[in-house]
Amino acid sequence: MVNVIPFVGWFFSFFFATSLAIPFFFIWNSLASTYFYFLPEVYLHIPFWDTVGLFMIIPILKHMLVPTFVSSSSSSDSKAK
Repeated sequence: MVNVIPFVGWFFSFFFATSLAIPFFFIWNSLASTYFYFLPEVYLHIPFWDTVGLFMIIPILKHMLVPTFVSSSSSSDSKAK
């Protein structure tokens, strides 16, 4: 999870979320009124920075709410002679 690393990780997380939000924003705002006409108006035209925020907050919430069942750790017990 990149956004755990201060400053550099936050920048990469913001850049990655923005690059994912650009196509999602254009696709959602062009197709939502056609295929999701039953949704309220506020969900049919989502602002761009709200989509960036969604793409940033979803991995953070996933990391906090979904437990990790597999944990790997490596230890070096061999002694060099």
